[in-house]
Amino acid sequence: MQVAAQNCTIILLGALILFHLCVLAKWIPHTMVWGSRIKTNRELYVFETISLLVTGFFLLVTLSKAGYVGGILPANSLAPLWWVMAAVFVMNGIGNMLSKNVIEQRIFGPVALLLAVLAWVSIG
Repeated sequence: MQVAAQNCTIILLGALILFHLCVLAKWIPHTMVWGSRIKTNRELYVFETISLLVTGFFLLVTLSKAGYVGGILPANSLAPLWWVMAAVFVMNGIGNMLSKNVIEQRIFGPVALLLAVLAWVSIG
């Protein structure tokens, strides 16, 4: 079960990275992210860079936990990082569910909560 959860997490995080790159490239409207609060190009670049860095770090943690990469993160740091990831995903899911943007409410909220469940399953 843990391996399946980790692999699903890798796929979802990879998809989220691609999504944020598309927002950054302006192929997807920035109104679909950050609660439709982005007003300037500078805000777009700052907030999407933050999204990419956090999601990329979570992907690295997941790849390490799943055994696909090694030696980058100390093995004893992976379990606490998984708890942090689960908490971030829960908070992100709640934030998305409370967003004024319907896409964030109906798509990204459930995805974030699914990632929280996957992280919890993978902690073991």
